[in-house]
Amino acid sequence: MILIKFHIALMISSERMAVSRGIWQCRRAKNFRAVTNNSHLHRMQVAPGAADFALQSTCSYITLCREVSALMVSAHAKLLGNFSRHIAAPLDAVAAADFPHVSRAGVGRAGAAVGLLLLVLAGREAHAGLDHELALDQNGIWGRGYQTGLQDGVIALELAGSLWFGNDNELGHTFWQTIDASVISGVAATGLKYAFSRARPYQGNNPNLFFQGSGHQSFPSGEVTLQASFVTPFISNYGRQDPWVWALEILPVYDALARLKSQAHWQTDVIAGWALGTGVGYWSSTWATPLSVQVLPRGLSVGFSKRF
Repeated sequence: MILIKFHIALMISSERMAVSRGIWQCRRAKNFRAVTNNSHLHRMQVAPGAADFALQSTCSYITLCREVSALMVSAHAKLLGNFSRHIAAPLDAVAAADFPHVSRAGVGRAGAAVGLLLLVLAGREAHAGLDHELALDQNGIWGRGYQTGLQDGVIALELAGSLWFGNDNELGHTFWQTIDASVISGVAATGLKYAFSRARPYQGNNPNLFFQGSGHQSFPSGEVTLQASFVTPFISNYGRQDPWVWALEILPVYDALARLKSQAHWQTDVIAGWALGTGVGYWSSTWATPLSVQVLPRGLSVGFSKRF
């Protein structure tokens, strides 16, 4: 809910800044003739009526800003309502849970940062020409079988690594953090899909088709979210001492390209998925005790490798 209030306040502040700037320009235009004795202006060839034209144009700019701002508030109302229902409420529930190592403030900051980025991506980039449909290509490594194989393999590796090494092992601790990151970001991505209900490229080839209802779940990419949430804890924990670990980023990069080539997602979908998975992945890497370890029975987090 803090994010929603901040977003609305940001739009109102933007309108006020635009209006204030326009009023200042109007006043400046009115005094245009009064300051023509300035040495700089004397050297300029000012056409007759330029001040009147500037005044009229600037005041029209003020009116336009107010109208656009009103339209933005109206258009974002539905978006923010869906965001509150599908995302903010579940995050508040998680934050309110009795986890000793996770603060409500931490949940709020992380949710606000990631949520604001996703709102910006959804609301702006599609109009900036970033989103466009790629030619369909499912040959070779771009085939759907490779994509699902990578997805299933990552999930299996997270579970196997966590259960085998256990949370008391450094590597096992990281695997448990990846489980937290994947589950939390996966739930958030699913909620965002329902909140935005964006049409996929093959559902009309129009990146601006949001709120299309059931069956439209393009934004964000859940598979890219999974890959980013998996690799980020490893990079956060081992990236400094072993820089080669950064090569794991090839997994979300590959998956993003594959989803684009399958015409299943727009560019902003995969960027948002990467941002969501990375943000939650880094957040989970800061916890002394993973949430999954706190919730599950102690026996599961000990590590099967210690029993043999």
